[in-house]
Amino acid sequence: MTELLVGREIIKYYGKDKVLDISEITIKHGSILALMGPNGSGKTTLIKILSQLEEKNTGEIYYQGEKINKRDSLKVRRKIGFIWQKPLLYRGSVYDNIALGLKYRKMGKDEIQKRVAQVIDRLKIINLKDKDARKLSGGEQQKVSIARTLVTEPELIFIDEPNTSLDIESIGLVEEIIKEEVRKGVSIVLVTHNFYQAKNLADEIIILRKGKLVAQGGAEQIFTMQEELLKCL
Repeated sequence: MTELLVGREIIKYYGKDKVLDISEITIKHGSILALMGPNGSGKTTLIKILSQLEEKNTGEIYYQGEKINKRDSLKVRRKIGFIWQKPLLYRGSVYDNIALGLKYRKMGKDEIQKRVAQVIDRLKIINLKDKDARKLSGGEQQKVSIARTLVTEPELIFIDEPNTSLDIESIGLVEEIIKEEVRKGVSIVLVTHNFYQAKNLADEIIILRKGKLVAQGGAEQIFTMQEELLKCL
């Protein structure tokens, strides 16, 4: 697999506290990378930095072999999708929320309608299309957030704890969608505490502890290191 995004010598401070110190991290085309580690290990900060949502103190990030500069950050962000643990939805209907990113990209009305129709069918939320997005249940809001990400057809998707508000059936649906996206060549970075989900989905697993990478490898390799793994988590 070829490299899609590479971060090197990533260091981040909050005040005087160093919260990240990563020598190198690579996200490959069409693969699933799981990020694991205890709360406060730097997982969410790392994905925000890699996706250009947060500034690093030092380090370099490359996308498709090109170093990302400030002038390029918006262009790169528009190739990236995000599914957060707590979805942020805007005023208006489910349709309006899902279509928003396409409108920012100046897409035509017919193409927007087509894409939104396809993705709400895929997420099984056709019945929610005209409802107020901010009055939905937590699980319904998470599905709308996922649809809003998928509709822009990103090359890379960062997913932060997707199971939080979902029932078992919906978790299965989301996991199947992740597999479908990877088969299309999309890269996924999955932040999860769920060992079984990481083992079943990920091509590679990275363990963070206190802002540092303490273990990295394929799922079978990582999960044969049980004692070492438990010390890290």
